[in-house]
Amino acid sequence: FSGLLFGCKQWYQRRVRDPKIDFNILLEIGEEHRLKWKFEKQGDLLRSILFHPEEHKNSILEGLLLRIILPLKDSITTLKAPKHVFHWLMKHIRFPYVGLHITKISPPCLQLLSCPDTEENVLIGVHALSVIVQYIGRAQLRNNGLDKVYREYLRKILYHSNAVCLEKAVPCSMDLMNLLEYPPTQLTELWKASEYDHYMIEYLEQAAYATTTDKKIVYAKGLRRLITTFDNIIIKHLKSVLTLVIDYMKVEDTDLRLMCVQCLSLLLHHGWPRITTHTIDILLACVNVAEQEHTNPSVHVKVVGIVQTLREHSGGSMDYYLEKLRGSANKGAKALATSVLETKKDKESVR
Repeated sequence: FSGLLFGCKQWYQRRVRDPKIDFNILLEIGEEHRLKWKFEKQGDLLRSILFHPEEHKNSILEGLLLRIILPLKDSITTLKAPKHVFHWLMKHIRFPYVGLHITKISPPCLQLLSCPDTEENVLIGVHALSVIVQYIGRAQLRNNGLDKVYREYLRKILYHSNAVCLEKAVPCSMDLMNLLEYPPTQLTELWKASEYDHYMIEYLEQAAYATTTDKKIVYAKGLRRLITTFDNIIIKHLKSVLTLVIDYMKVEDTDLRLMCVQCLSLLLHHGWPRITTHTIDILLACVNVAEQEHTNPSVHVKVVGIVQTLREHSGGSMDYYLEKLRGSANKGAKALATSVLETKKDKESVR
């Protein structure tokens, strides 16, 4: 038993990286629940706590929360031990224990999210929040009065100076928004601003302030999901979204431009017919990309597809500009116009 106990202690100290918490606390928790669950040996319970956390989770998690994490929640952002114990706990907690202990899990989670300058704190806090969003329902948040609290933290997790944190925070904020509010679905309420509209405005504002390419890639990736979520309601924010996408397409980065082209494709699908009022702006952005990426076949094919779809939606009003581009000296613009016009002729010959 002493060998097993020593091995558990060594494993525990390696797991939390900084053994500032006295291991006797875990032993006390183990003794309490050994009597409760009638374990024959304390070592069996320690094995259950440290190696098989699926067994008797509710009592074990409650003991960890009450005896370790909650007493140190105010210093969880500075002390490594409670922080990593909380991270380990959130990796193993599942339904229905998230809902049972939501009032105990939320304070340390929000405490970690309130320190945006520390990458480690933000990553642990965002992971904990993603677990909460995944395993809790909208009614449970409202019954505990946590919906307003999490709504206030949406803005905090939406913007981070670190692209690594932002990559985790943006999808988490969207999942949280889906939990707090129903996605907009009715065109009859275009005049009425919803929480989703406020979220979209905040998202576009933060995306416009992004200065590095890696952060812009994260925002462009999230924008694809937002366009799909809004569906036809995206026409409320069409001008702002197009302005951001066209501005991102000017950045000389192939990955970012591919994501922006995918955003344009989604806008053509969900924003028709109002998208045709921005035909010239989209065409100029595509021509600019074609001129700079004419040696990249993957980008060229996608840009040609966008212009073809745009031409079909505009009813052929772009043919004049395509003919002008066909005589351009730039190889990329000329190849773009030629491909679109040849596709048009092929379709007419088939008819």
